[in-house]
Amino acid sequence: MTMLEAALDYARLGYTVVPINAGSKLPSVKWRDLQTNPWDAEQIKAHWGKHPTHGIGIIPASRNTVVIDADVYKADTVQQDFAQICIDHQIDLSEAVTVKTPSGGLHVWLQISEAVRSGSDVLADGIDIRCEGGYAIVPPSLNEAGKPYRWGEAGSVFDNPILEPCHPNLIEKMKVKRESETAEVFDLDSFMDQPTADGREKIMRDAVFAVGMEFTRRYKAVPPDDLWMQMAWALYRPQVSERDGRTLEQDDRGETMMRAKIRSTRIEVEARLNKGLLDDPDFERIDLPEVDPNTPDDRPDLPLEFWGDGQEGETPFDFVEDVLTDGAMSVVYGDSNVGKTFFVFDLACHIALGREWNGKECEPGGVIYIAAEGGASIKKRKQAFEQYHKISDAPLAIIPSAVDLLDPKADISRILTACETAASVFETPIRLVVFDTLSRVMAGGNENSPEDMTAVIANIDAIRFATGAHTLIVHHSGKNAAAGARGHSSLRAATDTEIEVTKTGEGYGVAKVKKQRDLEPAPDFGFKLETMVVGVNKRGKDLTSCVVLPVQLDGSETKRLTDNERIVMGIIENMLIGEFRTKKPTTLSFAGNAQIMVSDSVPLDEIRPWFYQEAGHQRDTLRDTFSENSKSESAARKSFQRAVNGLKNKGKIMSDGKNVAVPGARIG
Repeated sequence: MTMLEAALDYARLGYTVVPINAGSKLPSVKWRDLQTNPWDAEQIKAHWGKHPTHGIGIIPASRNTVVIDADVYKADTVQQDFAQICIDHQIDLSEAVTVKTPSGGLHVWLQISEAVRSGSDVLADGIDIRCEGGYAIVPPSLNEAGKPYRWGEAGSVFDNPILEPCHPNLIEKMKVKRESETAEVFDLDSFMDQPTADGREKIMRDAVFAVGMEFTRRYKAVPPDDLWMQMAWALYRPQVSERDGRTLEQDDRGETMMRAKIRSTRIEVEARLNKGLLDDPDFERIDLPEVDPNTPDDRPDLPLEFWGDGQEGETPFDFVEDVLTDGAMSVVYGDSNVGKTFFVFDLACHIALGREWNGKECEPGGVIYIAAEGGASIKKRKQAFEQYHKISDAPLAIIPSAVDLLDPKADISRILTACETAASVFETPIRLVVFDTLSRVMAGGNENSPEDMTAVIANIDAIRFATGAHTLIVHHSGKNAAAGARGHSSLRAATDTEIEVTKTGEGYGVAKVKKQRDLEPAPDFGFKLETMVVGVNKRGKDLTSCVVLPVQLDGSETKRLTDNERIVMGIIENMLIGEFRTKKPTTLSFAGNAQIMVSDSVPLDEIRPWFYQEAGHQRDTLRDTFSENSKSESAARKSFQRAVNGLKNKGKIMSDGKNVAVPGARIG
């Protein structure tokens, strides 16, 4: 997700956004003016269009929010005071929306009924509040070292538009001057990590830490991850059990969670080793479990296929004929507003129904569609598909919210649970899982970072392997369209099928297979978006969406246009889609008494003056005649006529010399 996209999302949610200088905490404008005059979408686009790397600040009071800013990394006393505040005022850090700052601080977002003034050290030394007269920096902003602000385990404000309420006593505490007081000492790390009513996580954490410390005491080196995993698991597993028919892995109490704890604990143990703090008497010595270091886990040996073992294995099954294979990963990408989500949703529906799609056979199967970017829009698209294709049900389920695929502990288990539930309801396995779009499932991650991109790919792979489903990612093009999808190259390297969607005209597009690992690339797929009325809003206005219909390609879709041809084509499209325009059906007449009836057209004489203006013929702006003997007359008219002829030859328009129409307007 770009900074601009994020800023617009915050504004749509009702927050006032503040532009922050790149790599800084300081605003790039006189931000206090924004408290009474917040920027609208156009102002936001204008600023971040010029300064795409500027970070984002939020004025919490703009949406009845207070942010507790705890610098817990500065001192143990700050940690203790913060833990005490959370317990006294019923703040559950596993439920409340939080932001983890690059420096190690923590922001807690709470709902309030009345605004309070921002201030430093309001609740305790190192614990500030941000509300009225203040701002808080939010993901995906970066600090001066390029490290990101990240949402905590409860997700973002988009996942939780209704925040946890701030306790009334805490609001009163924010209003008065703080007095010195002594507090009981709490271990912040234990407090933040401890899940509600589940002691298994503490048992796991203690086992990981005890093994790491004991091994490092004995051998003056931190244990290798696989050996650490074996020994910690040997301590942990006999003490815990499954609950309510769910496996430890499904409850985030299995091997995946333990490996994550080993990675985070390694940092602390290495620090103690380097500082000579391994013999701290507060930590009890243990006997290390006996394990075989030469057998890191109980997985079977890797398969070996020798040259003479027989014929080549069977090619993966293409459940969408010549396009998608079982258990693989694909990416469908394109610029904004080219129809890629319409294209993918149409494909997903045909797979769910087992219906032929663009002349290709589809094997039926359950579909999970994660509409992380536009939950409301996807529901209208479902209504349009249902209405046009005259169906009442399909084995396709929509998850209309963002998910976090950057952190393996966040939403993988929830997605797998959703897949299991849907498969049970559908009484058929899940064949396809769609993530729409990549930027909204990265949870503030950096698409250009190899670490973040490979982490997301690994988590999508985990879903793919666990379900056996094909995973399809909807993504955006990069700045250089020829370079393919946006972000780090590891995405394309991991992709089995890559499809680019481009716009060929108003309401028309083409999908081109750019990469195919196990199949021969299929021919291009042409499509058009047919508008459907799916309901009426409270003001009596039509609610519309589109269905995707296949169209025959004639080769003109991929022909490049000259600069003047693009100008003329743009003028024609704009004139044809004017909101208050009345359609002009006509009959185009050609030599030999040939005639073509069209449902809409534009006179050439109306296009010409706009071309003169757009093409830079300022002297004759909005005029369709030139003074006699003027050199500009000849040049402009020839440029316009060449552009019109070029568009005709490339199949973009039809024209009889008087009127112009697009091919899709032809009747009969």
